[in-house]
Amino acid sequence: ATSGVDPAYLYTHAVNFASNAAANINGVPFIPREFNIAGRFSATGLDVGFGNRTPNNVTGNSAGLARDFRYNGNTGITLDNLKPNTQYVFTVYGIGFDVSDPRAATFSSNLTTEKFTANLNQYGQGNGMRVNYTYTTDALGSPVTINYPATGAGTFHTSGFSNREAAVNATPSPWSTMAWSDDATSGI
Repeated sequence: ATSGVDPAYLYTHAVNFASNAAANINGVPFIPREFNIAGRFSATGLDVGFGNRTPNNVTGNSAGLARDFRYNGNTGITLDNLKPNTQYVFTVYGIGFDVSDPRAATFSSNLTTEKFTANLNQYGQGNGMRVNYTYTTDALGSPVTINYPATGAGTFHTSGFSNREAAVNATPSPWSTMAWSDDATSGI
């Protein structure tokens, strides 16, 4: 299994809900405990936090993202500050909570009538799940809203989310750093 986080892509959003600790997964920093940043994103529901989820079978730096989560209410995330006519991949990260009870949500967006239902407990208690949604923005780069209300009593526990461009970042930054310790590493 994989986090799906890859630094070869340009991430517009990477957020670690309900944790004070930053998560750095495969070189992509997830901002800790951010919620509703004007001009970047806003969330509905997700108004209750739960810390130190055990069991947590997620390993590596992803374990820090999976440990804590937010839940409750009519859940949705609106992404702002997107490029026009650009294909993106939105991912929500969660961790199985119950041994046997379903904890399902139906995912949808303001861009399509297509819906997708996912059971957070599908892979077992303490195991991670990521739900991906690939979409293309309109000619204005208008905000995109992803809703995922629960289908029953149990809500979808959200550890965090990311949004990245679908194409590999082909334009490297004109700036970089290198270690410099002697003449051989001076670049001259």
